[in-house]
Amino acid sequence: MADVEHFIFTAQQQGLLVICRIGPYIGSDWSLSAHLLVTVLLIAEFLAPVKRWFDVLLPRLKEHLYHKGGPVIMIQIENDYGSYAACDTDYIGALNALVREHLGPEVLVSTVDIGTKNHLKCGSPFKLNLATINFGPYKGEPDDRFLELFEFQPETPWVNSEYYTGWMDHWGYPHFQIEPKVFIDRLLDLLYYSPRISVNIYMFHGGTNFGFWNGAVDRPYSSQVSSYDYNAPLSEAGDITDFYLDLRQAILTFKNTSGVEVPRNTTKIAYDAIPVYLVSHLIEHVTGGSSAMVTVSMEAVQQYSGFMLYRTEFYRDAGQPVRLKFKDVADYAYIYTTSVNLDTLVFHGAISRNDRSLVFYFKPKFNTTDLLILVENAGYTTYNSKFYNDHKGIIGPVSADGRELLGWSFMPVCLNAESHSKCNWTLVDKITEKFISDVQKTSEQQIGGKRSWPTSGSIFAGILNIESFERLADTFVQPLNFTRGVLLVNNEVVGKYNQALGPQLRVYVPKNFLHVGTNIFILIELDSLWLNETMTSVNRSVGISYPLLFDVQMQWHRTRDRSLQ
Repeated sequence: MADVEHFIFTAQQQGLLVICRIGPYIGSDWSLSAHLLVTVLLIAEFLAPVKRWFDVLLPRLKEHLYHKGGPVIMIQIENDYGSYAACDTDYIGALNALVREHLGPEVLVSTVDIGTKNHLKCGSPFKLNLATINFGPYKGEPDDRFLELFEFQPETPWVNSEYYTGWMDHWGYPHFQIEPKVFIDRLLDLLYYSPRISVNIYMFHGGTNFGFWNGAVDRPYSSQVSSYDYNAPLSEAGDITDFYLDLRQAILTFKNTSGVEVPRNTTKIAYDAIPVYLVSHLIEHVTGGSSAMVTVSMEAVQQYSGFMLYRTEFYRDAGQPVRLKFKDVADYAYIYTTSVNLDTLVFHGAISRNDRSLVFYFKPKFNTTDLLILVENAGYTTYNSKFYNDHKGIIGPVSADGRELLGWSFMPVCLNAESHSKCNWTLVDKITEKFISDVQKTSEQQIGGKRSWPTSGSIFAGILNIESFERLADTFVQPLNFTRGVLLVNNEVVGKYNQALGPQLRVYVPKNFLHVGTNIFILIELDSLWLNETMTSVNRSVGISYPLLFDVQMQWHRTRDRSLQ
């Protein structure tokens, strides 16, 4: 999945040309794609790791350049840099020099920005590169959008590097859609207007924010769903849509060609429902870590995704009211009290960065010795006011009844090998087929003889057996009766679910994550359960809708895949 040269070679085999967006900020709404730019103000410090990265990447691209017989026609640096106040011409100049140092003077280097003079002059200073712009379908004459680009670079082509088919989705908001006919009509307006105009459709093929790679927006903070379907002509799973067929016909007519045969959609299988069992709790899977008198951000201990546990001594009697106050938290904090040995772990509730007041009241049910705060990084902001300063974790002091709490430990939550470098063992190492089988045999929902864990943070696991290669296929998982959390399949963090908010109800699981034999599914529930614990697998992603509660089978029959002969 990460072999860039193989990807470029495959594109060339299909007769495609390639534009490489090398960054260091690539946009694309990925978590961390913006966060790393925080140090751009310290150009020398930031460019050192950029140079190390380009020294590895660019030599691999060189032999694939168009003038060397490859498909790469353009190298894009940065993305919408002109939208940010820094407007550092030295920075863009340094990136341009790094590219040409490796790829030579012949390579076409581009930038992309909003199509106004102020954005263009910051994004492409000195007119070193081909300036391009981005916009979606709109009403009006094409030259209205390209006018300021023409005035900025009169002799160059007019390129829209991102002609939007849709937009990213966020939890709790309706699925974003652009009417296909509107998109196609506006596209044809551009293409027929002038041969000077070139258009790159974004996204033509939907995608997925696997793992914790989803981005977010601020004001208010809202993280993106795992699906990056983007209303694209080819779906998240690569399936043909009516939008694709209509767009294809419009382009073939414009080009006066017949095109190639449309392939069939890939096979999807709806596996049987998977019963899952309570097997553990997130707080059991912390290890290593560090300590300090005061709280520190997750970045300060090199925790850039997932969860981190904050722990401090906290002696309170049962029933004694507590008033916790946070200066800032990002993005969600789940508050527990316990004894030293976790014998009485109690969940009291959660707060988020969007709460008007970061004050939390609770009464311990048992005598406690420790306060545990599990913090979730729900995704870095990728384009807005927090772009330069979106730190995660507990930011600033925490006080209890007016007194600051001191003496903190910070521990990564080890889900898999990618969680943190200090993880000695991980969740996926522990939850094996035998472990799940042993849990099934017990009649009590207890782990290791301890009392029942609170639902928030609980880990559920189940097994899917695939009998043969013929039964190995893409699928979609819907965690029925769960509310909000994370899905792991075998060793991979596949994505997130939020059945309470939507719009995505089902998590795409490509067959690459599965194998013949035993497949272990793990759900980390962060909220609560509705009924009994079960998951179902369907062969169509129909959860992109709003409102979000509907009959699964009835909806599937209405929108089942079309097979193209």
